[in-house]
Amino acid sequence: MSFFKFLIRPLLLLLVFCKVCTPTSLIAVQASPQGIFKGKIDSIPCIIVPATHEMVYLQIIVKGGVNNYNYLSQGIEPLLMSTIANGATTNYTLDEIELLKSSYMIQTSLNFYPDYSVIQFKFPLSSWADATKLIGDMLGKPAFHADDIENARGDVSMGSLTEAGDRWEKLRTTGTQIIYNNKNYLKTPWGDGLNLNAIQSDALKKLYNTIFNRNNISISVYGKVNQTMLTNLIKINLKWLRSGSSSVASTSPVDITSSTLNIVGGQADQKITTCMSNAPKPFSTDYAAFLLLSELLQGRISTVNQQKKYIDELQVHYSNNNQCLFTIQFTASDPDKAMQLIADEIKYLKKFGVKQAELNEKRVKFISHFYLDQSDDNWCQLLSLSSFYNTTVMIDGLDDLLQKVTVSDVQQAAVNYIKAFSIFYSGQKDEVNNLIFTQKLQ
Repeated sequence: MSFFKFLIRPLLLLLVFCKVCTPTSLIAVQASPQGIFKGKIDSIPCIIVPATHEMVYLQIIVKGGVNNYNYLSQGIEPLLMSTIANGATTNYTLDEIELLKSSYMIQTSLNFYPDYSVIQFKFPLSSWADATKLIGDMLGKPAFHADDIENARGDVSMGSLTEAGDRWEKLRTTGTQIIYNNKNYLKTPWGDGLNLNAIQSDALKKLYNTIFNRNNISISVYGKVNQTMLTNLIKINLKWLRSGSSSVASTSPVDITSSTLNIVGGQADQKITTCMSNAPKPFSTDYAAFLLLSELLQGRISTVNQQKKYIDELQVHYSNNNQCLFTIQFTASDPDKAMQLIADEIKYLKKFGVKQAELNEKRVKFISHFYLDQSDDNWCQLLSLSSFYNTTVMIDGLDDLLQKVTVSDVQQAAVNYIKAFSIFYSGQKDEVNNLIFTQKLQ
């Protein structure tokens, strides 16, 4: 069984697909586990997080994302990964692969982000020896048969259509592309039909030989797996991995210093305003303060809106990737009033800061929501993010990180990062007031 998923942003940790006036809903993970291993095994960065269940989640994280290909080759990495995860090898036919995967109860899933891609294998611990042997063969000896590539092309096309169907997501993607014009993040992981149809086996093989090397992958495991088991997997089943170079994104974050309004096409039934500002790099000095700032801002906007009812739906996002963007999106019958409400709350927070009691309340709320409603899938997304950045802070150090944030830190994060908005409106130009939308946030 294979699952296919595109994510333009890595795991949204606060973050919020919620109607205003409802409690914030966080993607939650389990409480910080004990016995985490983080280090290099045979030169490959690895993280092992123990679990109490009998399932194993084995992830191969491939670095680079959109940095791995040019604009005309968008979609090539999902096409490559799908061919590897769901195709034949030089040792096994596709029918034999499917029979073995069924026998060992292996499920594969694929996630694609701007900065990295993930192939995940889920299987019972009892199948470890056989499953990892087969996985080593799938990763190391893909056959690149024409039929497998065509099947993968269909999977990628379906995935890109599904992603394009989310209008909120589509506007965030459009905004990111405009902000990063002529830079790496102008590209999207899934590409389009024209790109995909032009990609052939030679291009896939070239990309495979470039990005599958010891310096460009990391491995994470969630399950009852010890260091010896993972060492044997790497030294025996992945011994084919060659040396090579790391492919990290070369695009520096943009600095949005003055507000701009972009009209990006009308939608009759749902006109969305997307406001994008600077944000700190994941796990940087200001990271924890910005997490709490985002929580505070959303709470304040929602509280005021309970009385004024200017905003119909609100989404707040802090993308944990090197794009370093913070996004507020909303729908409203009167976009000008909604925009002014948001601008007023940002200005007020930047000028007057936050009271200690309010910060304490939001900190407790954030931490408690973060650790509720355990989900193995969300836990694994967080683990792949941590593996990419080579840190376990979000797994075993989030509490300490957030407890150190002061009221001054939050206020300064607002001043330093939310300087202005690049705004994208999916309606008509005469429906909004340019002066309101592009006002200074000081």
